[in-house]
Amino acid sequence: GKRVLDMGTGSGILALLAARLGADKVLATDSNPNAVANATLNVERLSLSNVVEVRGPADLFDAVQGETFDTILFNAPWIQGEPQTLYDTANYDPGYRVLDAFLQGAPAHLAPGGAILLQYSDVSQRKGENSMVHLKESIAANGLWIAEERSIARVGRVLGTRERVFRFEIRRDGDQGNE
Repeated sequence: GKRVLDMGTGSGILALLAARLGADKVLATDSNPNAVANATLNVERLSLSNVVEVRGPADLFDAVQGETFDTILFNAPWIQGEPQTLYDTANYDPGYRVLDAFLQGAPAHLAPGGAILLQYSDVSQRKGENSMVHLKESIAANGLWIAEERSIARVGRVLGTRERVFRFEIRRDGDQGNE
């Protein structure tokens, strides 16, 4: 029964899952035109276009101006370094530009009582780049707080190194999540 935004949807898997789990409306966006085409095709193949709408290509919140959501999903790029290909933009975030812009824009698109579910890896932290410290400072600097933190250890598919992948539930200051 919720309105969900799947930011950086890629293939659309999280948007499709949200629809299957009962979301009323799901908007899926991505800056990569190939991802937008792929997600659109997957929505059509699964006959979920009555619930899932794919928009883009668009940067972050450009495709959802003035709209709010109960849940915002974002698998943020977490590797420090310059992307070399269009695909790399999903994984590399030089200077935390994408992460910071997302956290700055998200509060305006979060409905009262809503939550951001952010996936992020510590791979750059392990390389000495303080990415986890930066993430938590940026969350706080944008009037947000971490309501829940979960993680799993794995071998990363991009760099092939061990990493811990976190799923953060993030809420706005003053919002204790009472729905």
